[in-house]
Amino acid sequence: MIIRVVSDLHPFFHLRHLALPGLLALGIWQSCHCPAPALQETQTVQGIRVTVQDASGESGCRLILHPAQGPDLLPVSFSNEPISFYPEGIYTITYTPDSTAIYACTAPAIPVHIITCTPVQTGPPEGTGGIKPPRRHCAQTSDPYRIPWMTQVMAQLDPDKVTRYQQAATTVYDFESPKGHYLFDCRGDLVCQSAPGETPCEASVQLSEPFVILVRNH
Repeated sequence: MIIRVVSDLHPFFHLRHLALPGLLALGIWQSCHCPAPALQETQTVQGIRVTVQDASGESGCRLILHPAQGPDLLPVSFSNEPISFYPEGIYTITYTPDSTAIYACTAPAIPVHIITCTPVQTGPPEGTGGIKPPRRHCAQTSDPYRIPWMTQVMAQLDPDKVTRYQQAATTVYDFESPKGHYLFDCRGDLVCQSAPGETPCEASVQLSEPFVILVRNH
C-alpha cells in the first residue's frame, strides 16, 4: 500500500503519527472493496432457483428472473421454444450468459441463455392475489435517442437506418444494421429478426406508413 503525503499538511504531521491499528484498518478496508467476479461467457450455472419479477416499470422490459443470491437475470434466448414465464412464479433453471443477443430491456440484469427450465410454482404465492404490473409505455418518437430502450438497441446494433412503421393499431421500429434487420414494437419487444442477406423480417408482417427516423453513414 502506497501512502502519499500531501504537501499542504501541517509541518508537524509525520507518518509516524499514523497509528499501526489505523494502517491495518485502512488496509483491510481497501482489501474488502473488490468488484464481484463477472460470469465467464461459457460458464454454465446449473439448478438455480429464481422468482419471476415483472419489470414493466423499466424501459423496454417485461420479466426478469431474481435468484436468492447474485444479480438479476434477463432471459434473452432459449435452447428450445421460448418459455412463457408466469409473473411471481418460481422456476429452477440452468443457463449460460449470452452477450450476443440483441435486447431492449434497460434493467440492471445479466442477459442469459436458458438451457433448461423446470416450474416449481407457476403463479403468485397463495393468498396474495398477485401484484398488478405497471402499464408499459408505447414509444411514439422520431428520435430514437429520446427513448431509453431504443438507445440501448442502438448501442448494441449500431444501425445504418431506423424506420418507423404502423402494424395494425401499433407502432413498430425496424433497426437495419450489418447484423441484419431487427423489428421491435413500441414497448421494446422483439417482433422478428433476419440475418444479413435474408429477406428483411418486415416483409413477413403487414406494415404500413414507413417513415425513416434515422440514417447514418459509417
